[in-house]
Amino acid sequence: MRAVRSILNFLYIAQFPVQSEETLNLLISSLSTFHENKDVFEELGIRDGFNIPKLHSMQHYAELIRNYGTTDNYNTEYTERLHIDLAKDAYEPIQLLFYRSCRLIHCHQIPHVSALALVNIGCTS
Repeated sequence: MRAVRSILNFLYIAQFPVQSEETLNLLISSLSTFHENKDVFEELGIRDGFNIPKLHSMQHYAELIRNYGTTDNYNTEYTERLHIDLAKDAYEPIQLLFYRSCRLIHCHQIPHVSALALVNIGCTS
């Protein structure tokens, strides 16, 4: 229960619109408490380790808040959305290539189709 409570405290404190040294110390303390108690998730078989990039980045929050200000309006979904767009951009040509290769295989399995018909539907070799 301490691990869950401490990580929630960390998340709520990180979202404060105004930060002070006191709140940043609470932030650091909450994260330390989480790391001291996170083993319970492994003991219960919920996780097999905590090599999570977002969890790792939390150790830098206090320093980043000191250097750049509060985290309101900060969101990691921008990069996730970019990842989705880039994955789709790569996926579409692969799908088109797959469609054309299946079409080519299908066209050549029909022996009575003329060469002109093959060109018209995109089956050329």
